[in-house]
Amino acid sequence: MLKGKDRKNPYENIDTIISEHVLFKGDFNSEGSVRVDGGIEGQVRIKGDLVLGNKGYIKGDILGANILVSGLVEGTIVAEGRIEITSTGKIKGGVQCKTLVVEEGGIIQGNCKMLPDEDETKAAENVTRLYSAADY
Repeated sequence: MLKGKDRKNPYENIDTIISEHVLFKGDFNSEGSVRVDGGIEGQVRIKGDLVLGNKGYIKGDILGANILVSGLVEGTIVAEGRIEITSTGKIKGGVQCKTLVVEEGGIIQGNCKMLPDEDETKAAENVTRLYSAADY
């Protein structure tokens, strides 16, 4: 994950956990941060951070603040801040974010758009406007 003394870990405060043997079908919305070790089939919209564990998978588009991928994502990911892909993470679809970190072994099979730093109002408008699988 994040390294360095001055960096705050954006994945610390998890409000909801979807455990390994759980499959959620349908659109998933959360005001807080979420960890997924099971599966989600549907669109995911999270105002907080998303952590996708090694055995976790999401089949659908994702919108969140910061996203850590250690499992499999089949869909477009849009993050207001950071997308981090660990060595076991795999994304089959496009990504849009301000910061992208891919560890050796991590995979993206799709397009990547880096969002410029802007004031928060413009960034939120861009994320809303850019959240479309048609862009890829």
